[in-house]
Amino acid sequence: ANINIIRCREYKNRELPIVVLCVKDDLKRLQMLVNHYRKLGIERFAFLDNGSTDGTFEWMQDQDDIDVFKTLDKYNCLVKEGWLNRIISYYGFDRWYVLTDSDELFTYIGMEKHPLNDLISYAERKKIKRFKGINLDMYADAALFSIDSSDLDIEKTYCWMDSDSYVEAPRKIGNSIITAVTGGPRQRTMGVPCSVMKYPLVFFEPGTVSANAHYQFPYALIE
Repeated sequence: ANINIIRCREYKNRELPIVVLCVKDDLKRLQMLVNHYRKLGIERFAFLDNGSTDGTFEWMQDQDDIDVFKTLDKYNCLVKEGWLNRIISYYGFDRWYVLTDSDELFTYIGMEKHPLNDLISYAERKKIKRFKGINLDMYADAALFSIDSSDLDIEKTYCWMDSDSYVEAPRKIGNSIITAVTGGPRQRTMGVPCSVMKYPLVFFEPGTVSANAHYQFPYALIE
């Protein structure tokens, strides 16, 4: 992977995860994401820019808590996982990471009172190494593509969700059978099966690999 390191610093605090993602031309949502995680106590972000031209790259460079990487290689979903694994290798194993996209906010019950280090402390007491989540699609109360998003509050505008179109079903991943979730507005409106399971908060130890957008290897640790 042809990744240029713009800024990468040692981060010794292992009580908090590092938020890792790849981004291109998504400044407004990226700012929303960073603000969200800062409220949860996050101190370090590691972002890979894939050729932004909308000011995203320059904004990241101005943030003291964001380490910045850059590549102009052509994107595809498998190559992206290689980029993520390469970035994680700089910070090392035996620590927690949040793996996300610029339009995803990791939420959990009690987050208003309990920052992420409380959740991680709970996970370590219970010997949990991965947190399973649903990629819940949010939308506005207007027709698709009809809203001018240049100057709006994203979280307040896109505040609606499906309450009855998600389905649980067993799914085989490697040699493991897990309870997967499919559905949501994309599947409801477009008729295309859509997996919405993700493991956004992961303890990376030797042998852990970000294998695709939804699961990490070894699959035996998926619950």
